[in-house]
Amino acid sequence: MSDGPPTKIFVRNLTLEAEIGIYSHEQGRLQPLVVEVELEVAAGAGRSIAETVNYETIVQHAVSIAAAGHIGLLETYARRLAHACLSEARVLSARVRGEATGAGAAHGRGGGGGQAGSAVISAPDSRSRHHDRRASVAAARL
Repeated sequence: MSDGPPTKIFVRNLTLEAEIGIYSHEQGRLQPLVVEVELEVAAGAGRSIAETVNYETIVQHAVSIAAAGHIGLLETYARRLAHACLSEARVLSARVRGEATGAGAAHGRGGGGGQAGSAVISAPDSRSRHHDRRASVAAARL
């Protein structure tokens, strides 16, 4: 039974440090990462904290994935975070956007002022709660 349309829950401009990147200059060092998460939560959520997804839970997922060790691609980070969010019972879909704000620093492109980003949109299907219906979409501006 539905109590109306799904609710959107989001966390924007969450800045954290992550060891991320495939280049040698990115190995063994932390870089700033800005994360945005938007979740579609089942109808009826929001009457009490027990019926919704706590914002702090989303932040904890983002921080723990970043702290787990080196991640080669921003797309991998975004996909892991989307899957962690989908593990929450009331989450119907997840959109995660990550941006490495120091991109291009070692290549002399703007003194590290470049940005590289990735967005992953995930939704469960009938086979698995962690199956991506849509592939990751990547965009870079260096």
